[in-house]
Amino acid sequence: MRIPQLDLIILMRKRIVVVALVIVTVISLLLGRLFWIQILSPRRYSSEHIDLVASSVTHRQNGLELDSGRGDIYDRNGQTLTGETIPALAFFHPDPNNRKELIPLVPQNKLEQLLAILHTTNESWQAFAANLSKSAFWKNPGQEEPMALSEQQMRQIEDLQLENAAIVTYKKRYQQTPLASQLIGYVGQNPLRIESTFAQELKRGLLATDSKIGGAGLEKSFQRWLLGLGKTSLTYYVDGKERYIEGIGQRMMKIDNEHYPLQVMSTLDKNIQQQLENFMQKAGIEKGAAVILDTKTADIVAMASFPKFDPNHVHLEEGSWSNLALKQTVPGSIYKTVIAAAALEEGVVTLRELFECDGDLGKFDFHCWKEGGHGILTLEEAFADSCNIVFAKIAQRLTAEQIMHAAQKLGVLSTVGWQGKSTRETNDFKQLDGEEEGQLFIGGIPSRDTGVLVQSAIGQRDVRMSPLQAANLVVTLLNRGTVKAPRAVKEIRYQNGLMMERFPEQTIVPRSQGISAQTSRFLLEGMREVVTHGTAQALLGGKWDLAGKTGTAEVFKNGKSLENQWFIGYGPVKNPRYAMAIVAEEVKPNYPNQVLPVFKALMNELANAPLQSK
Repeated sequence: MRIPQLDLIILMRKRIVVVALVIVTVISLLLGRLFWIQILSPRRYSSEHIDLVASSVTHRQNGLELDSGRGDIYDRNGQTLTGETIPALAFFHPDPNNRKELIPLVPQNKLEQLLAILHTTNESWQAFAANLSKSAFWKNPGQEEPMALSEQQMRQIEDLQLENAAIVTYKKRYQQTPLASQLIGYVGQNPLRIESTFAQELKRGLLATDSKIGGAGLEKSFQRWLLGLGKTSLTYYVDGKERYIEGIGQRMMKIDNEHYPLQVMSTLDKNIQQQLENFMQKAGIEKGAAVILDTKTADIVAMASFPKFDPNHVHLEEGSWSNLALKQTVPGSIYKTVIAAAALEEGVVTLRELFECDGDLGKFDFHCWKEGGHGILTLEEAFADSCNIVFAKIAQRLTAEQIMHAAQKLGVLSTVGWQGKSTRETNDFKQLDGEEEGQLFIGGIPSRDTGVLVQSAIGQRDVRMSPLQAANLVVTLLNRGTVKAPRAVKEIRYQNGLMMERFPEQTIVPRSQGISAQTSRFLLEGMREVVTHGTAQALLGGKWDLAGKTGTAEVFKNGKSLENQWFIGYGPVKNPRYAMAIVAEEVKPNYPNQVLPVFKALMNELANAPLQSK
């Protein structure tokens, strides 16, 4: 049967319409997907979670990174602790398509003027120009960061009208003289850690194996928050064979987002941090640490570790990046605070009881630091004068378990830094990187040896404590036995200032489970007695009435006997605002005290300062 011509035409038109609809549908789906990728979700990905934007751009551009896009860390008043923007000089290869020809980077008639402006030599310039294959910042010889240009240098360079150079804004990660550098930490390359810990970020294109991530400190512990969406770069475009694409030129590539990068708002006070480091340096402390805590919240107001560390020049083998404020060391007589607390809590001494010190315990070859002894003393007087004999006698009345129990209630055997759940960490999150626990007995096993207890009573033998734990011990007493967790970071904010996440105040040992308010009050009064009549009378005459406890610990290094000089305390005595612990480690015996002058000078400065926002 033959189909009529009209029916044939109608059938063909229907088929054409169906094919057209299919084509339109496919095109619509493709356009919709492209719209989703490029407009609605430019940082979304393929089925393999690969960032298509970052991947495509990487293959067609070369250039200079002006800003890594990493979030910054701020102090409690909004002052930056990371990130310093400087004007820098960038050079671009004059002819990427024909690198065999020796085209001068800077015309000869302008080179001499440029070298004078940059304060450099012709030899340094020639070495730089010979190695320039794509683009690079001008750096002073031996420096890792671009040279910061002065206003005068910028004007003079602009007057030269160099074709292959540009003055750009470059963001350094760390300031020229960084503060709290061990607490802040550093960034560096770690491909293995990226692949193991940040596999998802790697797949999504937010990180590459050669990206810089936090290597220590807050940079490490807050890596997931500090990670940005992408860098800002000055680029020129090349094809797959690294050939320059004519007509496109240099472009500024930047990801604009009102929420990122995030802002990590720390509890530090930049001004107090600066003063602390200045005073420690002036006192000549070569190795040691100091911590200042807010007495109400236990927040870290300042934290310093010496020798100083420059995150702009990281040499891991030197070890100066390690934060001694979080590392355990021998505490010496500041540990008598723990022994006194144990004795009072267990009821093995009374406040009116009299003890005798003739300078020698009569066994264990144990002596008092004062030749001939202190004579007849009450517990308060023994604490003020830091009498070794009295505390050795008290230790013999206590069991190892009783001393350990008191130490646990005071929070000096565990880590105390803030830890808990967060939005970006699946496991318990710790703010402080590398914090060590305290120690009373090796392995945490109570000793039955009386000689060990006697040595432990004066903070020797196996006893260890970190400066952070020591400062927090003072805060615990001021809060009548409540052990709080010091925070280094209070909150995370979006770039537009809106709140993303808070880290609330945290209690480690509640008041009901800590030492009694009566014991706390006695120890605080004893700390005042240390200053007025005891071993810290050098602190008298300050702008604030001060209180605290001294300590001298014997340590050994390379067969030599050295000392740790300690002081823990607070100020002012009425309405205390700051608690502090400071240690100068491995000092020669009988060397002039380095820690008391720092404590007094800093408290005098704080007395002059107005109350700051918290």
